[in-house]
Amino acid sequence: MTDAVAPNSQRHLRLLMLLSGSTTPLSSDEIFNSVSGYRHDPGKSPASTDALEKRLARDRETLTELGFPVTTVVDPDAPGDRSRWRFALDRAAVTASSEPVPLTISAEQLLLLDAAARVWDAAGIAADARRAYLKLLGSSEADSAASELPQITHVRRTGGAFAALRDAIALRHDVRFDYAKPGTAAPDTRSVAPLQLVQVEGHWLCNCFDYARDDERNFLLRRIVGDVTLAGARKTTYEPSTNLAAKLRALGERQAATVTVAEGSRAQQALSRRALDTVTHADGVELRIPSWDHELLADDLAAFAADIRAISPESLRERVRSRLARVVATHLGGGDRGEI
Repeated sequence: MTDAVAPNSQRHLRLLMLLSGSTTPLSSDEIFNSVSGYRHDPGKSPASTDALEKRLARDRETLTELGFPVTTVVDPDAPGDRSRWRFALDRAAVTASSEPVPLTISAEQLLLLDAAARVWDAAGIAADARRAYLKLLGSSEADSAASELPQITHVRRTGGAFAALRDAIALRHDVRFDYAKPGTAAPDTRSVAPLQLVQVEGHWLCNCFDYARDDERNFLLRRIVGDVTLAGARKTTYEPSTNLAAKLRALGERQAATVTVAEGSRAQQALSRRALDTVTHADGVELRIPSWDHELLADDLAAFAADIRAISPESLRERVRSRLARVVATHLGGGDRGEI
């Protein structure tokens, strides 16, 4: 970043980042030397110490109004000497006020957020802007606001269908796409009214009204094959009736899977965080893992190979077995050889 004065919002962001990353209170000189936007104004003489102190005071007030209170640490040996004051982020107050707040964002507002995030490209903080946009999108439903932070950290991980579905939702258009449902020989063409995009446990889903089934359906974006095609103005007045993230969490608990992992293994470290119950046996650690989609869980489990054994349901055992068999067959040179 250059040493030129940044717009107020950028200076506030840099000040907040500096205070957040510091383990000790900072002097005003340390702040002025570290945060672009204090020392120099383009085309002007360097600001006086008094002007810098006033600018910092205004910035501290702004951060406090935004929910990030900045405390002043006075030097006990010279309480009246402002040059010896230090400043720190009041982490206790920030933590106490950081309870998730339900947030509702319309599809039209999401389009504006997306456009605003793109504008930040010229400000040199494009990556932060895109992450903020996706976090807002992932927490736009009241149910998911209380869930863990979205795992998505870059727009490319939303998949190719994301932008087309987002725009169709905002403009209230119907769409068509091919959907590769697990266990089917070929993708199935779906004609739907996309209603909302929801992020659940790191996976993006599109909540839709499916015309052929005359009911609400949910589609994983990763299973949409090819392009999403616009199909004219939305023909239904149906509005989403499910709290999707909460519904899927409840479904995951109802159809939880049981697996055994090797004690101390990478599998135990990764899966214990997701487990509803944990029981240690002589032959390993038994975990009960919630799963609203056994195909997705089978992908995760197969990646741990010999460190894990699927116990139930039987359908999950078969899914994991088939994935491991494909790995063996690939390493043996192709075909269906190899028994697991």
